[in-house]
Amino acid sequence: MRPFERSLETAAELAGAGTAAEESVYSAVSTWSAPVYSALDMLTCTGSAFDPNLPESSPRVEATSNAAVHLMPLVRRYHAAKTKRTLLMVPYTSVFEYLALLRTLCIELRACGARAMTYLAAAVSDFYVPWERLSAHKIQSRGVSGTCVRKNPESNKKIACEGDLDVRSDGERGGGVDDDDDEGDVVRGGEALMLRLEQTPKMLALVRSKWCPKAFSASFKLETDVEILLQKSRDSLRKYRMHVVVANEMTRRKDEVVLVSRADDDDGGSGGDDDAQWKTKEDWIERPIGTPDIEMLLVHEVTRRHDDHVRTSGVMSPT
Repeated sequence: MRPFERSLETAAELAGAGTAAEESVYSAVSTWSAPVYSALDMLTCTGSAFDPNLPESSPRVEATSNAAVHLMPLVRRYHAAKTKRTLLMVPYTSVFEYLALLRTLCIELRACGARAMTYLAAAVSDFYVPWERLSAHKIQSRGVSGTCVRKNPESNKKIACEGDLDVRSDGERGGGVDDDDDEGDVVRGGEALMLRLEQTPKMLALVRSKWCPKAFSASFKLETDVEILLQKSRDSLRKYRMHVVVANEMTRRKDEVVLVSRADDDDGGSGGDDDAQWKTKEDWIERPIGTPDIEMLLVHEVTRRHDDHVRTSGVMSPT
């Protein structure tokens, strides 16, 4: 039995001991659950409204002393960027919004030519439910009208049929009908839901060929198998004519990434379909010990490559 399973069993046992065991339950669960940090952990409340022992004062929410050291430069840079209008934050929640906004923003950036960069790091689902098939209301678990599943009395196989989906229990239906009944009754449901998903449209080709063709384009690939990861990254580089593909292996993504790009001097915007013209190279970026994260190293390298792209395009550098 793994440690977190033992801790979970201990927590379950303590949960029945009443409120006196709450602290023990918390301790048991915390031994296997990963620590979760929130922005609220960096804030503290002051003033008499929160502590009656303090002198009368207005309530305030402040950053903790440890967090203030790290937050201050970030807050200053954020407000400076907003003042200079160099940062535009566009929120979205669905794949439909993302695809529509990606097209709009790329078309707006088209005027910047090679000075623009598309850094496509959003974690977009590989599959989705098309808009025309989305339900207008909450998915019901009982008494749903639509496709149901029945048993064929002769073959004893489940078949789809049209009508009301009966997801009542045996007792609710009466007669104690069970799943082995061969009377042609609706198979009891309610425990499972089947969804049909379609593959999310790939927009990289449109970004490179139509929406923002002169921009430097970086895309991302995430896999659990490093061999599959590198091959799929090479395929994406060739298929969509990307300038660089940032390859992430799931368990090592916070410590190392691979930048897959063309091995020759061509920027990816020309050349034929022959694989010989698309020889690739892999450049590894590793997080040094003591460095808090790998993002700044990655951004610095991608920015350097973008500057090279701008120079080879014969336009003024954006930096």
